[in-house]
Amino acid sequence: MTAFIYEKDLSNMKLKILMSPFHTRMVDEISKKYDVSPTRLRKILMENFDMSYLENLPARFNAWKSVKCEEGLDYAVGATLFVDYIPLLSEKDAEIVIEKVKNEIDSGTDRDAAILAAREEIAGMIWR
Repeated sequence: MTAFIYEKDLSNMKLKILMSPFHTRMVDEISKKYDVSPTRLRKILMENFDMSYLENLPARFNAWKSVKCEEGLDYAVGATLFVDYIPLLSEKDAEIVIEKVKNEIDSGTDRDAAILAAREEIAGMIWR
């Protein structure tokens, strides 16, 4: 019986995609921002996306960076990145995190500390 390509494990091919210079830059930036190892991030990406989507990740990441809004909490936390551009998080979960950050800031918590806590929460949701 003939084995079809989609029945085979494509992990090696996916890993080769993620090891390209553009992907490596993207993985390094995300892993530093969310305090996760690059290897763990690559594994999550390989588990959640097909090869075609993986090939387009640097362009999606750069698109997210180009619509940068310094004042927006969703950008600072990375909610839009993981909902719209690299969909690893549900919109509902992102809204909960953003509301939590807004409430913390309104209650007097330092903005940077609240954003850092929100990033940790998002990382926890993605890297469970």
